[in-house]
Amino acid sequence: MRTVQINDTTYGALELAGQLTGMSVGEVIEKLVAQAAPSIAAPAAQAGPVADGTGVYADYNGARFKGVFDPVTTSITITAGALANSRYKSPSAAARAVVASERPDVDSNRNGWTFWTIDDGSGRQLQSLRAQ
Repeated sequence: MRTVQINDTTYGALELAGQLTGMSVGEVIEKLVAQAAPSIAAPAAQAGPVADGTGVYADYNGARFKGVFDPVTTSITITAGALANSRYKSPSAAARAVVASERPDVDSNRNGWTFWTIDDGSGRQLQSLRAQ
């Protein structure tokens, strides 16, 4: 692993971006690099849907966001919508990112377990998988 030196202002901005998206500073940097130079994007585990997961979606502010919920890590990888190819450590972090991207003027705090719906036609909230 390499070390990069940046000034305090830049680190503060990266830290804030991480708090808003539920990612670490390193993950924020990986995401920025992947967007700026897709040919040298982050490892595949960070860049796309997980192989074993449950399809989920969220409709917010007239936009549909689709993703894959990984029951082992409880992470969500958004696969469609404005945040496609973004991975979040929790359903709530993913929900906050969706709200912040669509409505930056409102408080983005959301319970991701009730924000996301399982994409199987049942209409069940992601929360229904917690009890299993």
